[in-house]
Amino acid sequence: SRYSLPTALELRAQGARSQAALSHLKVEASLRVKYTGPGDDDSQAATIRTNSPVPPDCPLYYFEVEIVNRGALGFIGIGYMTEEVLQARLPGWEAHSYGYHGDDGFVFSGSGSGRPYGPTYTTGDVIGACFNRAERTIRYYKNGVDLGVAFHAVQDERLFPCVGLRSQGEEVLVNLGSSASAPLRLDVESLRGALREQVLASVAAVQLPLTCAPRASPGSTPAADSGAAGGTSSSKDKGKSADKEGSATPGPAAGQAGAAGSQGGAGPAVVPLLPKLVAEHLAHSRCWRTAAILTRDLLTRAPGSGDDPSASQPAPSTSQPDNQDAAGNEIAARQAVYDMVVGGRIEEARAALSSRYGPGLLEANPRLDFRLKVAHFCELVRVGGPAALDAALAYGRSVLAPHTPKGGDDEEVLSDALSLLAYDVPLESPCGHLLREPARVALAEEVNAAVLAAQGLPPTSPLERLAAQALVALDVLRASNHPQSQLLDVRKLCFGPQPTAK
Repeated sequence: SRYSLPTALELRAQGARSQAALSHLKVEASLRVKYTGPGDDDSQAATIRTNSPVPPDCPLYYFEVEIVNRGALGFIGIGYMTEEVLQARLPGWEAHSYGYHGDDGFVFSGSGSGRPYGPTYTTGDVIGACFNRAERTIRYYKNGVDLGVAFHAVQDERLFPCVGLRSQGEEVLVNLGSSASAPLRLDVESLRGALREQVLASVAAVQLPLTCAPRASPGSTPAADSGAAGGTSSSKDKGKSADKEGSATPGPAAGQAGAAGSQGGAGPAVVPLLPKLVAEHLAHSRCWRTAAILTRDLLTRAPGSGDDPSASQPAPSTSQPDNQDAAGNEIAARQAVYDMVVGGRIEEARAALSSRYGPGLLEANPRLDFRLKVAHFCELVRVGGPAALDAALAYGRSVLAPHTPKGGDDEEVLSDALSLLAYDVPLESPCGHLLREPARVALAEEVNAAVLAAQGLPPTSPLERLAAQALVALDVLRASNHPQSQLLDVRKLCFGPQPTAK
């Protein structure tokens, strides 16, 4: 939680009557409470609350009260209350107060007349009180047994755990779960897990469109059109992957990713949405073989074709093979440049970019061109040896030194790269990360995005943008203390637990 959790019972109260009521209670070790008042009638009751309310970003809060001694009459109330509630009354007798009483098993909320709810409780029993902010309910547990929901539609936001005593000899021990030496009797994580499953089930029940109309961009090749709304995945999820399928020219099927429906009416009128999103993402990520297979198997079958094998391919089109070859060649070319950058062959990558896309691509992206030059300098340093270091010095003087940084980031990168020369083992220096593969992978992603942009395509695929939008929306909900959002971790749900850094 971003807020303070309840950790102790609060000995101060608002108002003279509430403060006078607390004089009937003796608190030991912050959480043990004994009634010491006369206990003659209800006017001598006393309720004590915690020092902090349930945090607003806490979707589920649970605390326990052990009945050390039921006292003369067992007039003990356990529950929640807001800060302004009069504490000279038992929980539930005032508005904005909720209580489960031990002498009769009744529950009370805003009234001195309760209603039947659960069993009575006495010395030795442990009563748990759970506030479910997501469902706006309060429920109780007796010795670990769920007694069901006691209060529905609880709209109060700042609720404090509380316990009230009324007759002589009553004594309780409050457990707020803040001490490892005194764990809660109930497995609260199982409660959170059950609530998380309910939230996920409600999300899964939302009806989404299963199909969409295929899209064709004027003048685009099929594979290029497959990425007309997308791009490559973020660098943190990339690297050398067996699914980046090389730079060899693909066969005729390679350009089909996203081609369904873009063949002058030859394809189906609609295509499955999810396979289309995946195929576009694969094409943008240069996985042309996988994209082609997925497109062939899931995107080019006409609606109503059933299991007829003859319907598994779109109708012949005289322009389709040429378009497929061109699209496949384009994806393979992007992959080749990507592999060059990741492999440290920076000058070879720059030459390939200029050869295939013309000098205008790097001229239009001076920051990227500068980063590539810095990466080449770093590769010379990484290789090491007198010849490579001499070449690095010469390259730094002739190419990097005359460069005027376009911003603070460029200046910092240049300074970090040049500092590598001051270390006997540059890889172990504070700027050694510039020599490692993740830095080259990130640069390769920038290059891939620039190539896509030069072709009029966004740098990220629709699938990745959908995922990014989900993460941002969830972050916004969490920041506003939306209770269900606190239970979900989209990254963990989608990608599983992340490995712990050694």
